[in-house]
Amino acid sequence: MFRLDANPSFWTTVAVRSPDGETELGSFRAEFRALTISELEGFDITTGAGARALLEAALAAIDEVEDDDGSPLALTPQSFARLADINHVRQALLTAFLGAIGGARRGN
Repeated sequence: MFRLDANPSFWTTVAVRSPDGETELGSFRAEFRALTISELEGFDITTGAGARALLEAALAAIDEVEDDDGSPLALTPQSFARLADINHVRQALLTAFLGAIGGARRGN
């Protein structure tokens, strides 16, 4: 039996690479909301503002992220703004999210 979840979400690993793509700087886990197709169609991820808006709608939680002082960093509007403002971190989040939902589509 299939149960239709009104608010599906999933955890995936986000691998952050250096800006030149040569070195993996580390990884962390992120929980994303599984947005509907109609929700996804509302975002133009070819623009910085569109990519940020998609992540703002989809990102639900982070784990295994430390602040500058080594303390655990939870997802807050301030920490989201910091993460989304660093290009290679934003790209890593987008890659993880789109890869996960693309894999789910291939599996269906």
